[in-house]
Formats: sequence, C-alpha cells, structure tokens
Amino acid sequence: RDITLRDHVLHYTKQLEISNKYVLTIWPEHCLIGSIGHAVVPLLFNKLQEWCIFHNKSIHFIHKGMNCLTEMYSAISADVIIPTDPSTHRNTQLIDQVKSCDKLVICGQALSHCVAYTLSDLLQDWDSNNYNRIHLLIDGSSPVLGFEAIANAFVESVRSRGVSISTTTTVFN
Repeated sequence: RDITLRDHVLHYTKQLEISNKYVLTIWPEHCLIGSIGHAVVPLLFNKLQEWCIFHNKSIHFIHKGMNCLTEMYSAISADVIIPTDPSTHRNTQLIDQVKSCDKLVICGQALSHCVAYTLSDLLQDWDSNNYNRIHLLIDGSSPVLGFEAIANAFVESVRSRGVSISTTTTVFN
C-alpha cells in the first residue's frame, strides 16, 4: 500500500460517485499486454486478416488503460481523467478518425463493460442518421459472467437506436 496515493484514491472514488456510472469494482488482473487475455481470438483474427488482404489495408488496434491510476472501460476516455496524462482525456483524434469510416466494426471484451462504454461514448459524437454504419460484432464480444442482463439491455438499446448488430460471418462481406 502506498500512503502517497491516499488523496488520489479519495478523489477518484468521489469522482466515480459523482459520475453515477458504476460502483467501483476491484477486478482481478486481466487483458495484460503479452498475455492470452490481450490477444485477438483466432476466429476473429483470421477474419480480420482476410479483410486486410482483400482490401489491401491494415487494422488499427486501440490500446487503452495505460495509466494504472484510473479505470478506462471506454477506449474514448478514462472514467476519471488524470489532468497530467493526455492518454486519459477524451480521444477526439480517434473519434474524428472513425467518424470518417464507411463501416466501423466494434468488438472486444467485455460487452457488458468496455465495449458498452466505448460505443456509448462514441455515439455521443456520431451523427444519429449514420448509426447504421457502426457494426457491433455480437460474436466478437461477450459479457463478464454475472453481467449478461446488462449486456443484453445494452445491445437492445443500441439496436433500437440504429446500430447494426452483426456477426463475423456477415460483417466482412
């Protein structure tokens, strides 16, 4: 335990409470860079490679959560901004980049948390007339066990707003 972090922890938990997003959860270590939990599953990786070869383009993978002093469910911004770390601020460059896509495919783990927060943040800056250009890859995401109802409600919410719900067998056609 590092007593020098006491003020940060108190500020952090207070900010989470004010945001009313969720109650602080202490997760086991997961998705660590270099681990199997960080890798793209083979089925999806193969489909991505087929797409790359067919279109002569590359995939742009987004890294997030690089600051251990804040949670970053969303790939757009941290849950509590660290003023001195730009990587925790709203990533407007990423938003502008993906808004120019004809088709944006979103997938990852976990559907109930990181995928949901990323897509929700992205929809704030996306023209609602173009929500159908966003494809939530339903078989490329799954919820944290015990949070299935939250994930299902999220999928229905974005589907009702016009986001395309796709699978690995249909999205790349």
